[in-house]
Order: sequence, then structure tokens, then C-alpha cells
Amino acid sequence: MAMPVCTRFSDNYDIKEELGKGAFSIVKRCVQKSSGLEFAAKIINTKKLTSRDFQKLEREARVCRKLQHPNIVRLHDSIQEENYHYLIFDLVTGGELFEDIVAREFYSEADASQCIQQILESVQHCHQHGVVHRDLKPENLLLASKMKGAAVKLADFGLAIELQGDQQAWFGFAGTPGYLSPEVLKKEPYGKPVDIWACGVILYILLVGYPPFWDEDQHKLYAQIKAGTYDPEWDTVTSEAKNLINQMLTVNPHKRITASEALKHPWISQRERVASAIHRQETVDCLKKFNARRKLKGAILTTMLATRNFSSKSVIAKAKESSDEKVKESSDSSNNIEEDDGIRLRRQEIIRVTEQLIETINSGDFNGYTKICDSHLTAFEPESMGNLVEGMDFHKFYFENGKKMNNGEVSQSNGKILSVLGKNYRAINTTILNPHVHLLGDETACIAYVRLTQLVDKQGIAHSHQSEETRVWQKRDGKWQNIHIHRSFPVNQTGNVQFDPRRANKRGAFSIVKRCVQKSSGLEFAAKIINTKKLTSRDFQKLEREARVCRKLQHPNIVRLHDSIQEENYHYLIFDLVTGGELFEDIVAREFYSEADASQCIQQILESVQHCHQHGVVHRDLKPENLLLASKMKGAAVKLADFGLAIELQGDQQAWFGFAGTPGYLSPEVLKKEPYGKPVDIWACGVILYILLVGYPPFWDEDQHKLYAQIKAGTYDPEWDTVTSEAKNLINQMLTVNPHKRITASEALKHPWISQRERVASAIHRQETVDCLKKFNARRKLKGAILTTMLATRNFSSKSVIAKAKESSDEKVKESSDSSNNIEEDDGIRLRRQEIIRVTEQLIETINSGDFNGYTKICDSHLTAFEPESMGNLVEGMDFHKFYFENGKKMNNGEVSQSNGKILSVLGKNYRAINTTILNPHVHLLGDETACIAYVRLTQLVDKQGIAHSHQSEETRVWQKRDGKWQNIHVHRSGPKNLGFSSVNK
Repeated sequence: MAMPVCTRFSDNYDIKEELGKGAFSIVKRCVQKSSGLEFAAKIINTKKLTSRDFQKLEREARVCRKLQHPNIVRLHDSIQEENYHYLIFDLVTGGELFEDIVAREFYSEADASQCIQQILESVQHCHQHGVVHRDLKPENLLLASKMKGAAVKLADFGLAIELQGDQQAWFGFAGTPGYLSPEVLKKEPYGKPVDIWACGVILYILLVGYPPFWDEDQHKLYAQIKAGTYDPEWDTVTSEAKNLINQMLTVNPHKRITASEALKHPWISQRERVASAIHRQETVDCLKKFNARRKLKGAILTTMLATRNFSSKSVIAKAKESSDEKVKESSDSSNNIEEDDGIRLRRQEIIRVTEQLIETINSGDFNGYTKICDSHLTAFEPESMGNLVEGMDFHKFYFENGKKMNNGEVSQSNGKILSVLGKNYRAINTTILNPHVHLLGDETACIAYVRLTQLVDKQGIAHSHQSEETRVWQKRDGKWQNIHIHRSFPVNQTGNVQFDPRRANKRGAFSIVKRCVQKSSGLEFAAKIINTKKLTSRDFQKLEREARVCRKLQHPNIVRLHDSIQEENYHYLIFDLVTGGELFEDIVAREFYSEADASQCIQQILESVQHCHQHGVVHRDLKPENLLLASKMKGAAVKLADFGLAIELQGDQQAWFGFAGTPGYLSPEVLKKEPYGKPVDIWACGVILYILLVGYPPFWDEDQHKLYAQIKAGTYDPEWDTVTSEAKNLINQMLTVNPHKRITASEALKHPWISQRERVASAIHRQETVDCLKKFNARRKLKGAILTTMLATRNFSSKSVIAKAKESSDEKVKESSDSSNNIEEDDGIRLRRQEIIRVTEQLIETINSGDFNGYTKICDSHLTAFEPESMGNLVEGMDFHKFYFENGKKMNNGEVSQSNGKILSVLGKNYRAINTTILNPHVHLLGDETACIAYVRLTQLVDKQGIAHSHQSEETRVWQKRDGKWQNIHVHRSGPKNLGFSSVNK
């Protein structure tokens, strides 16, 4: 039959709603204008295809054109336009055959015979036209409609091949594990008989309710298939049915029955006489369980016929296209059967130790987990909310939480508790899908895989949870140790487990803040509600300290704690409800702002600090974000907030209390690790006053080491000529490097510029200060939108490399004595760490500037990557990345070419990058020529309207030195955390 020819898709079809979506294609319902008939239009963006993808597309279309049969989903039209290809298929609306069967009131052998007859007739038609499907399985058996007796339709010819006659050859691995034939697994020549084997597996399931070959261990599964050993316990099946299955599941393909011969078998051709008509309830019950198991994976891994991804070289590209992991269609995608035995064994060793580690997680065995993990394990976890956590405290919480769940609300359930998923779910199975191992030397390795966890809730409903995981391993004293983990959720996660890490980010890790009304008075307050079941002993100490400090402080310029209530599992802190926002935001909105206004602001701040110091409290984190206004009324009081880092001391006591604060506001004595006390707050007040008068901070550098050097030397920008000498004098006394000579809060309040402001402070409007302050606020908000939480949403976190970053608009220095910037570490090690940071920055620069050629020089040609846009696929090679670079160049040359700055190709056409910062990089040196770096990448952008935005991603990169040059061999990027925009690509 000749295919209709049209010039354009829109000439012949009206497009309707979306039915499904793939990486480079979308499926929509369409209506043919001439007939009014409905079809499914698969729309492929050909701009995004590689040459190999084009070949696959052409092959699929060519195969489908050959096949015109009532039991095959038919291709009606194929239209090529400049940037798009349209494939017009049957619109099949009946769903999957197997789902229909379990919904029937009656199901017998005769019904199974009728089903397999239609399947075999479609296969016979394929084979007569020289086509081998290669992926026969339940997911590809659809029903034409929801009407009773609707035709079975064979779908998805994405892996189909064409051959001549009974040709047999090695066409590479392709298919789905449980349905692969012995000859494929043995890497022998194969042909049409592979489809008959798959039909035998399907018929077995139709009759028994579960597959003939099954094992969680894929190697054992393949051993069963190659031997042809399947479960003989099917006594209720007639001997004729067994005979047909045996002929289909014959290991020797030359002796296997053909489709034409199978259709003549008495169990099909004489079903009324031979096939049993007794209802098979046991089969239906088993089939329900089998379908549920398929759906557990299918919820994440399945796309239907027309939503196939024409992906780049993806390690699990075809996993997105089936309800079981498809074997990649290439001759090199086997389980490394031909590779060097030593390498294969080492890869298997890494997979095995990874499986052991996951088993400790599922079983709640924290002791076993610590034995496999390095004590300084670094981790990006969805629950860490953008923090790179270090050490065991963070993980210990989740293990303990899991045990409580096991012993508590769900203790009646069998199975293992997946501690990280919440109290309502229990894990029944975990599978590592398509692990990819990079061997980085004899004692170092990196593994990347998709972890699929199958769960049930308390109602017994099945769910699934998928995460992308990268683990870096190092052998120490003969034992493998996990030294870094990066775990993320795919952006297209379709499983229905109700766990959302973003929800935790809005609420705080272990607390939530709600407005509350006091019943007796009707007054409004802010209630900070802390779930104490989730707190460690250290967290309890911090909570008690914060509450104790706040009780001491009763001042009009301090956010007041009104009540503290302890219940069985919750602690409530009742604070002032402050509604005026930040002081600095209010200033830039004013029509008039002068030195006198700045004097009035700093007076209120100093009065709050004076009150703290009089009560033996040092705030330790004075900064703009913690200066709030009581209300939106003009002249509202400034309120000092957030006493999460505050300490208590006696008199003028000075001691080393550990690093705490925000870099730009830290005092010299803290940076020098000297004893400190109340003067640290005065230094921070000096920084704040400088900003209030000039509009930008006195100390600033993107390089934190240079910033700290400026602070320790007390060298700040002297270009502030328009500021009065009295104001300068006060700032100089506040920013005195020697804390013993630094002015006190009480002394500062007596300074003429404050106490005699009407006479001393200038009353001239400072427009330049306001303009600079707007820019400073914008910069703070870029980080703040990601890194800040307000007073009552403080996270009681574990030992996090940037734990306090979640609590400020700049990275807070960790509150512990061992959190310095490794000032004392060996120079050689320090230089090597800096080298890794530098090459990482160079790589990011190539991304921002759209320099794909430069990118390829820094990256290994077989670079593996977990990216948010790869939708759960581990992509390999450059094709995936090339698309985004090319897309970025088009954007650069197109709609936003008038903008200055670099186009961040991965962020969409409406944004341009003005700055990218690597926040708190953590480098693991894994030998002389291997390293792993983990960091938060913050990109600051503006849109076409000039509005500032930011984009954050958590990144892990594994580097290896080859021929004297560092090569990026694996990247895991999670996020994105979108702020102010929705178009995020890479």
C-alpha cells in the first residue's frame, strides 16, 4: 500500500492534546482533516538526533511501512519537515492486554489460546516480511480499544531488524532480560526464532501468572535461560498447552517451532476441543502480582510505543523504554563477557560491595554501614537540601529514624524499612540497574547506577522509588571504603512515594514555622515547631541553648521568645511575628536616605547588641539577613533575629569557641583561631555600618582565602569621601583589628555620630549609597534564595561541610574547631587540591561560554553523566552534551544576542549568566592521578527584563590524569533548584 504524501503535517492534521513525551519526541492525539479519524502523532525533533538516531528512526519507519496487519499497531503516515519528523500511528486506547485479563470476571486456557493466536499471527506477518521484533513482552501487547474482544496489537518496533529469509547472524544484544533467548545470551547467530522464544515466555505467563525464568540476580536469570530450566509446577495446565510451550522454549533455535507451525498446533487450531474452558482464578491472582511488580518498575522505566527516546549512547537508554531493563542495542553492551577477566572481576567486586552497602541501608544496619564507609564520607543527598554533608552524623539520624519506624508505627509489617523514605513505606526489594564502573587504578573506583526500590505502604499498595547514585570507592588496608556518595532523584520521577526534598527545604529539616493566634488575647505569633523525634543529642543541646539565650533577652530591638512548650514528640518556640521584612530591603525602597538615617539604624542594632552583652550573650552572626523590621509601618523598630549560633559567657571572658558566623562578617581573631568574645559582634556591626553608609561591604573577594586575608589585615576600601569624618571615625573604632582596643557597644552608643546625630550626622540624601545597596541586596538574594532560611526555620544539621550555608545568605563557617580551611595541611596536598578546583572552574567556564571544543578537551570522550535532563539515564559520550552546547549557541545568536555577558546554554533562551561560583569545594585526592571533587555551583543570571535570578546545582566530578592532563571521566549533577524561572535545561 502506498504511503500518502503531504508537504506539511499541518496541511493534513489538526494537533490535539499530549499523550506522552520522550527525550527528543512527543506524542499527541491528532485528527485527520479529510476524514475526521483520530491518530497518534509521534513528533520527533530531528535537530536533536545523532546520525545513529537517524538510522534507527529510518529503520523503525521502514519496518512499520512493511507491516499491514490487524494485530500490529499500524504506521499510517510519515512526514519529514525541516526540523521535525512526524510518524502517524493507530490510536490504541485499550491499554495493555495483561491489565485487561486481570480485570475480567472469567479467564480460561481457551482465552489464553485466543490471545497467543493473535500474537503469533502478528509475529508470523513480521517474519513473512523479513522483520524480527526482538522485544516481545507484555508491555508491547496493547488492545485496540476498551471494547470486549478488542484486537491485540503488537507495538514498538524500535529494536526490530530486517533480514533475508531464514538468515541468522549476530545482530548484537537487544531486548528485555526475562524474554531474551539462549542464543542471544550465548552471543550466537540468531534470527526469527528469538521472537518465538519470547512468545513462549508470554504464553507461560498467560497460563501460570508468572514468568518461567526469574531471579533478582541477572547472572542467575541468564543461566536459567541458557539452560532452558523453568518451573515445572503447573499441574493444572493441559498437556497440549505444555507441549506447545515446550516447543517454543526449546533451547536449540533450529529445533524451535516456527510461528506458522505454532498456529497449526491443536491447542490453538482446535481450541474448542483441546483447550480447557475452566476459570483459572489462581492464574489471575498470580498475574495481578506479576502486573504489580511490572508496574513498580514501569512507573519509572516505561514509556509506551510512540514515546521512544532516540537517545545518545546511554548506559541505560533503553531502560526508559521498557518495564524491565532493556539490554543496550550494540555489540559492546553485554555484561562485559569478552573483556579481560581481571578487569571484569574487579568491576564485579565494586558492584558487589555496593550491593552490600545498600543492603545495610535497607536493613537498618548502621554498624555494618560504618564498616563499609569512610568515617569522613562526604555526601550529596536529597535530604541534605543542597548541603555537602561530611561524616556519619547525618547518616546516623536516618538509620535511627528507620529503626524507630521499624519498632513503631509499622512494626507489624514484614520486610525492611527504607529509612530515608518515611514512616509509611517499607522496602520489599532493591535493584541496582545497569551499573557502570570506572576503574581508576588498582585501589580506586567509581560506580554509577540507578537504584530502584520497590515498596508497599501500610495499606499494602505498591510503590516505587528511584534514585540516581554515584559512589566513589577506595581500597584501604585491603578493604573497599565508600568515600563519597551523590544521590539524586530524577526530574521525571513518576513513582508515587510522597517524599519531596523540596518540601523539607521550605519547612526546615526538622522544624516548621506557622502563624499562630493566642486564644486568650487574639494576638498573633510565629510558632517554630520542632519534631524532637528527629534530633540528635547535639541538636538537643543547640535547641536548649537557643531557647535559654532567647529567654534571657527582653528588648524592643530583639525578636522575642514568648513561650517554650515541650510535648512528647514536639517542641514549640513562640516568637514575635515580624512582618516588615529585612531592614536593607526597606532602605532601598525609601525615597530619602541619609547618614542620619543610617545612624538611627545602627543605634537600634547597637542597643540590641548592648543588651545581649549585658546578659552574657554573644550573637556571633550579625549580618543584614538577621536585621528585620517589626512591621511595614514607617519607622518600625529594627529587630535582631536568629540566635542559633549565640553563645553564653561570663563577663569579658574570651576563649576559643570554634568557627561560627558568615565569612564577610567574621572578625580577625576568629579567623586567626585566637580566643574571642563580645568584640566579635562589634566587628560585625562595623561591617554593617560600612554597608549602610557606602552600599557595599568593606571586605570582599570571590576567593575566600583573599577575603580572609583582607579581614585579618583590616584593609578595607578607603574610597568613601562623601561620608563624614565622624562616621568614618566610628567605623574605624569598630573595625580595629585588635579586639582589646575595639570599641564596645556602650561606648559606640555614646559616640557623637550616634548620640548627637542631629548636629553631627549628614542629612543629605545618599543616592549613590542606595544604588550600590540595591546591587548588594541583589547579590545577597542570588545566594539567599538558595542558601537562606529565616530565624524560625533553622536546620539542626549534622557535620555538614556547608551545614550553616542553609542558614544564611552566604556560606556560614561550620561551628566546630576542625572546620578551618585546612590552613595547616601539607603544601603539596593543598596545591593538588587547588589544581583540581582550577581545572573544574576551567571546565565550567567552557560550559558558560558555549565552548564545546574546549569542553571535549577537558572531558574524556566516554564521559558518563547523571544530569537532571537525562531523566534517570546515565548518559555516556559527548552526543548528549553536544546538543546542549549547540542549543546554547543558537540562543546566543538568536533572541538574546543583544545581551552582554555569556549565555549559559543550559538555562534556556531568556537568561544570561553574569557570574558562576563554586561554593565550598571538597576534594578527595585518590592517588597521584585520580581525584573527586564535590561542590555547589551557583550561577547568577539576569533575564531579558534585567531581573536577577540564580540557579544552583550540586555537582560531583571524578577526574583522572592521562598523559599529564586532567580528564573529567564522570559527572553527577543534581538539582536544579530553580529560583524565579522555569526554563532549566542543563
